[in-house]
Amino acid sequence: MDQLDLLYRAFLEYRKNTMEDPASLKLRRAAMRASADKDKVEARRSRCTIEEDWVIAIEEGLPYVEKAIMEERQFIRQEGGVEPIEKVRHVSKDSVAHLAKHGNLITRKPENPGDDLVPDKLYIVEKLTNYAVYENRFLYMLLCYLRDFIDLRYHKIMELGNTYKADMTMTKSISIGKRTIKYDTHFFEEARDDPYSKIDQKLGSMIDRIKVMQNTISILLNTPLMREVSTAPMLKPPITRTNALRMDNALRQSLALYDYVASYQKDGYTVEVIKKTYNPFPESMGDEFSELIVLASFLVYEYGNNIKGSLKEAYDAEEKRREEAAAERFRRKIEDLKYRVGKDGHTMEEYMLLLEERNRYLEPFVGKLAQAENKIHELEDEIVSLKEDVNRLNHVRENLLMQISRLEQEMIEMMERHKQEILELKAKHEAEMQELRDAYELKIQEMEERHAEEMAAQKAAYEKELADMAAAHAEELRALEEAHAQELAEQKALFDAECQRLTELHQKKMAEKEEELRMMMAAHEAHLAQKDEELQRVMEDHAAHLAQKEEEFRRQIDAREATISDKDEKFKAMSDSYNTLISEQNDRLKIMQDDCNSLTKRNQDLKSQLHALRHIQGYQGDEEDYSSEERYEELLSELVALDHLIGQEWKKAKKKIRHDYLWRKPEKSDEIQPK
Repeated sequence: MDQLDLLYRAFLEYRKNTMEDPASLKLRRAAMRASADKDKVEARRSRCTIEEDWVIAIEEGLPYVEKAIMEERQFIRQEGGVEPIEKVRHVSKDSVAHLAKHGNLITRKPENPGDDLVPDKLYIVEKLTNYAVYENRFLYMLLCYLRDFIDLRYHKIMELGNTYKADMTMTKSISIGKRTIKYDTHFFEEARDDPYSKIDQKLGSMIDRIKVMQNTISILLNTPLMREVSTAPMLKPPITRTNALRMDNALRQSLALYDYVASYQKDGYTVEVIKKTYNPFPESMGDEFSELIVLASFLVYEYGNNIKGSLKEAYDAEEKRREEAAAERFRRKIEDLKYRVGKDGHTMEEYMLLLEERNRYLEPFVGKLAQAENKIHELEDEIVSLKEDVNRLNHVRENLLMQISRLEQEMIEMMERHKQEILELKAKHEAEMQELRDAYELKIQEMEERHAEEMAAQKAAYEKELADMAAAHAEELRALEEAHAQELAEQKALFDAECQRLTELHQKKMAEKEEELRMMMAAHEAHLAQKDEELQRVMEDHAAHLAQKEEEFRRQIDAREATISDKDEKFKAMSDSYNTLISEQNDRLKIMQDDCNSLTKRNQDLKSQLHALRHIQGYQGDEEDYSSEERYEELLSELVALDHLIGQEWKKAKKKIRHDYLWRKPEKSDEIQPK
């Protein structure tokens, strides 16, 4: 009998004595009603869910590791040395070759010419087998890594799945009659390896698979090869990818398993904490927990008043009275039995036989009654379990409803934010358009003012240039007149004829100067007219450009408003068609994957047929090189496909042969004609 069974039986016996006692019942009911909302019992268990990815990867990789170990790779190490001829037991080819190169080992001639030539010393070669090659050491390191990888997760999963935690809080203030009781307690318990922690069927199957992997790794580590390799130094990452690790299929798959396990960063399992809370207590549970208060009150009163001896005497007296009453009842039963036996005219032996016969008749009913009681207990346990499931599902339903309401609230908030963003974008767009209008108007005004200033400056410059040219011309004329008058005054008497000639020449020059001045005035007026035309054209181009910009901004405003409205409609349409599109895409993807797999298999069959036909017809060229790893894998897949094709064709041929030669009825021409 374990401790739980013992305590349960003792508690039932205790409850039998206090269940119907009026004083105890009154105190328990008062305790149940006092601060019932503060009574709380919470039990916590962890439910683990093992992720299958790492389990599947290790299960698929271990056969390749086992295959690589069974190959027992080794290398032969040769150790040699020169030994005296007396210690030589056998002579090898290397010994003869060494003796041919080292003739100094022969120091004596044979006494007779026909005797063998015997050296004093001879080179001996000893070949030793060593299994500590790099690939075997890698396999040993991989097995140790897998063992630690699995053990770490297995122990953690078992620890979480078999751990029980519970809290209990009770705060009571009871006033009944002339008694006042205050009871305040807090209880906490944590139990590991709890025998009543149940592991569900799915988790149990995963744990069984993990145990199988642990046993497989332990068996592989205890193979003779791994025990011998364990004496060599352990490899440390990074792993050198030798040709054997890259080319051999078993070692390549083992290396892939090592890469997967070494890069695995997750825990490999998820933990869900299941809480079971009673707050407030149900009526039956509260009645049982109230026994704690009654028992605590009794123990405190017993030891506080030191009345344990008196209670023991009263208990012994009551037990003695009960024993005497039981003996009296038994004596009366015996006398009553004797009376009934004597009244019926049977002897005691006959009456005992009748009782035994009746007991044998009732034995099947006792078994059925026990089965019925067991069935009742099972149904009661099932009802309790179903109630727990209902409570848990109600809790899950409440959580889901809370999540749905939260998501709906988030959806409403998101729509409000979306509307607010649209309004903000519209306001921002209008502000930007107003800023652009103000900026362009200001720029146009600045350009007009700058153009007016440039025109005024150019006009003033041209007028100044014209005035300067006129002043310079007048100054030049005045200077020429003065020079000419002076020259005439000085040369008047001596050069009259020359003066006449100069006067004519001067008049001629004056005419040329006047013509030149007239031409310059005409050119200046034409230049001014050209500048006016250019200015007018610039003004017209600028006005057209401003009109074009204004039209373009107006179109952009209309386009943005249309885009905003289209996006609102598209957003509603996309939310409706998103689920339909996802389901259609999933169906199409599944169909395409099936077609791709069938086409790939058909392609391999056709390629294998093609290579077979080329080989039969002698068209296999020298350029077909299968020494590389990729070509080797391709050839291997083609060989598998060709074997599959040959097997199918051979089945068809056998079926046709049976049909044509074994199942066909003989015709008249095939029957033997009588002679």
